[in-house]
Amino acid sequence: MLKGYEEVEPGAANRIIGMAEKLVDHEIAMGHRTSVAAIEANRRGPWFALVTVMAVLGCATYALHIGLEDFAMTLGGRTITGVIALFVLGRLPNWIKSWKGRAG
Repeated sequence: MLKGYEEVEPGAANRIIGMAEKLVDHEIAMGHRTSVAAIEANRRGPWFALVTVMAVLGCATYALHIGLEDFAMTLGGRTITGVIALFVLGRLPNWIKSWKGRAG
């Protein structure tokens, strides 16, 4: 097929191959960038969660200190429940997949 392109336009085969090589290089670079971004997001996520939980629990502690017990319990309890649900449910499908892979 490339021979036919060469007959119609001299140098066309080299240009086609060059375009394919550039496309493959681009795909590899984009895959690498996507992987690096995913790794960075996985590193930052738990730290943001920790900072958020500590800030909310600090606010709940202060609310408890000034006598707002119901507000403090609601704020602290919902924060802890939400974070636990996020981490447990967010990773549950991965646990199930790995468990099924070992058992089957």
